[in-house]
Amino acid sequence: MACPNEGCTSRVPRGALAEHRQHCQQGSQQRCPLGCGATLDPAKRARHNCYRELHNAWSARQERSRTLLLCLLRRVRWLHRATSVVRRELAELSNFLEEDTALLEGTSQESKVTPEGNAGAEVVGEPRANVTYK
Repeated sequence: MACPNEGCTSRVPRGALAEHRQHCQQGSQQRCPLGCGATLDPAKRARHNCYRELHNAWSARQERSRTLLLCLLRRVRWLHRATSVVRRELAELSNFLEEDTALLEGTSQESKVTPEGNAGAEVVGEPRANVTYK
């Protein structure tokens, strides 16, 4: 039979064709027949195991994905803690503002009331320091 590799003019017995193809210089670069896509010369084709290579590549990708996922999980946990702190601080600020608003509303109502004995007199001065407003 004629060698099927382009450019090779050798004629070999049909039973020896497979061995000839492995060592033929004209067919030195061929794609893996098992479908992994690797381009192999005859020496590499003899010991090529694309399933092992694909498994190793898949395992490496899985490990990278796992590492990225763990990193993302750490960041999400940090973000959750940070937003919890902000949420607590906003709640405290809201309570403070509500108390402050209640204090201001209470002060404005008290200033409208005229103290007894001072009809028409203006109330001026600082609030007493020991007074607690709620």
